[in-house]
Amino acid sequence: MTLDDAADPISAHVSDFKRRHVLVLGDAILDEYLTGECSRISPEAPVPVLRVTTERAVLGGAANTAANIVSLGGRATLVALVGADAGGSTLQRCARDAGVELVAINHGLSTLRKSRVVSQQQQIVRLDYEDPYAPSAARDAEILAQVHARVGACVMDVACQAACRGGQQHRHQLENGKFGGRSQATPRQL
Repeated sequence: MTLDDAADPISAHVSDFKRRHVLVLGDAILDEYLTGECSRISPEAPVPVLRVTTERAVLGGAANTAANIVSLGGRATLVALVGADAGGSTLQRCARDAGVELVAINHGLSTLRKSRVVSQQQQIVRLDYEDPYAPSAARDAEILAQVHARVGACVMDVACQAACRGGQQHRHQLENGKFGGRSQATPRQL
């Protein structure tokens, strides 16, 4: 059986993406990979020294979900908090390259980034860049306004650590169908 086979239940869902505009609400993360060779130990401390040969940035978190929707032929709009920093610029470029419409809401902090250092196909360390902040009623109102203006179907990451901090209101409205479209509380259930 192939995905083109009409009897395949997944086939119907995948082909249906071509007619869908899905709004994704969640934490947009810039995933960075520094890859290279470790051939010696640092004289300063007992740690490996990585000679970086490649650097790569890709969409992570909710931004990855949006990119996957586009890769299946759908149209995705991502509403997410993005900082006015180099990471935010890179995330916006990656979203544009993936065909994702990004509605970036500047929250005055740095963009969520996870940098992985990899050698010989082994992850050595992951560096997380994230700034803690308090929920903001004004930011929540802006997020809700963007959601209301664009919704046809919505995917909201249940973790939603940054974009929805204090955002139980978003989840409640989505789960109760207040936006008039189909909604999904987590991409893991799609």
